[in-house]
Amino acid sequence: MMVHDSIIKSEHIINSNMQHQIEFTHKSGESSSYGEFRHKELSPTAKSSLSDAIDVQFFANYYGSRKYPEQYNSHLPTKDIISNKRSDGIHSQRLGMAMAYHLKFFPDFITNVDMIVPVPNFSSDWDSKFKANSIANNLSLYIKQFHNKVIPVKQFLKKTVKTNMKFMWRNERLDFFIKNPDTYCSTSDSNFYGKTVLLVDDVITCGTTMGSCLKKIISSGGNAYCFAATHTKL
Repeated sequence: MMVHDSIIKSEHIINSNMQHQIEFTHKSGESSSYGEFRHKELSPTAKSSLSDAIDVQFFANYYGSRKYPEQYNSHLPTKDIISNKRSDGIHSQRLGMAMAYHLKFFPDFITNVDMIVPVPNFSSDWDSKFKANSIANNLSLYIKQFHNKVIPVKQFLKKTVKTNMKFMWRNERLDFFIKNPDTYCSTSDSNFYGKTVLLVDDVITCGTTMGSCLKKIISSGGNAYCFAATHTKL
């Protein structure tokens, strides 16, 4: 994993306000931290879109620039998600590590899972070093380190429609996936039958993207837990 800096130590702590934090020590000697990352609610729209999942979790909020400009520029998980959309690096490592810590509160996401499958980008390149792929690779690495279980990452889904949904409103996204049910499809070498998948993405907004992937897994005979680094703050 190529990073300009790396994390040499991490620790989950509960501070004096009884908030859960993750403290990171970098190879450069600097430190960083993620603040409160528990007890956050999924939006009703996302709950509806992902209702067929065994369970759905995320560890931090994502703050959009239009509604939360101050947090967008200062909130570290949000900044890491933005960086991770462009490249692999310490931000990917931090996100994957935090997600692995979060799963100690949800052990079923580890013990019951056969594989990690990232929500795909529009690319046939397995080595794509950003978005869900990089997070999934780091999550697998830290599940092995923190929980002593090897869960392989499989790219068993592909995106077939090159459409940027970043600036779509929620209703537009819902309508898009109704009109384009095969935006995400299983790959020719996929094997979901009888398997339990940990479906991973960087951000849940209204749940339609992950929900579309979830439908393909279920229709192929599998089932899934859904896990994202962040959920867009309403």
